[in-house]
Amino acid sequence: MSLERQLLSMTPVQIADAARDPKSLVLLPTGAIEQHGPHLPIGVDSLLGHAFLKRVLTRLDNNDPVWIAPPILVGKSNEHDGFPGTLSISAESLRDQMLGTVQQLEQWGFRRIAVLNTHGGNSPVLRTTALEIAQTTTVEIGILSSHPATELSEREERFGIHAGQYETSLMLAIHPELVDRKKADCHWIDERFPAGLIAPENAPATFAWKTADFTPSGTLGDATQASAKDGEAWHNAVADMLHRQIQTLL
Repeated sequence: MSLERQLLSMTPVQIADAARDPKSLVLLPTGAIEQHGPHLPIGVDSLLGHAFLKRVLTRLDNNDPVWIAPPILVGKSNEHDGFPGTLSISAESLRDQMLGTVQQLEQWGFRRIAVLNTHGGNSPVLRTTALEIAQTTTVEIGILSSHPATELSEREERFGIHAGQYETSLMLAIHPELVDRKKADCHWIDERFPAGLIAPENAPATFAWKTADFTPSGTLGDATQASAKDGEAWHNAVADMLHRQIQTLL
């Protein structure tokens, strides 16, 4: 990704100039470092966030006042405890890091922030913290949506929530050298817990769980069905989706 729009590559004078534009929009990426099955690297979520931003930036006009904040790379990943490679911070630490970052961006003069989150375990904390920010600061903040419609099977769409066909395809499209296709496997939540009104994900009622409750390898979904072709199409769909949201905000 080009350094041109990244705040970390800018001088204080350049940042002050950017912040004076009332339309300036800062994108705050939040990801995770955690196990992604036996076939994917631990940085999947953060690598995907970087790739999404790289593509969406190519869709922006040169005069669009959009800037990239330094990312929050380690998130709340304690559901993956017990697997080597997982780094996790508490919900309180994630809240404090997000709140502190936004408050300091506010001090720099920025008033509009959009979060690009690529780890589901962060979502509840980010939503409640965004509400707190809206109530206690002058910042307008929102959370971007980055999961487009796909042609996944119904089972994969519902239960392929980690290192399955979708994420593995996305990684094959951008970093095939980091994907060990020979170790790609398949495990389903509904094999351990039949789907119904109550389930770990995507049900009227949910419950707390750990990845190890449902899979010995860390994979939730069918990674064996992944393809680089699908991944490329989905990357472009994500970039188009993000671009539409950013243009609406601008």
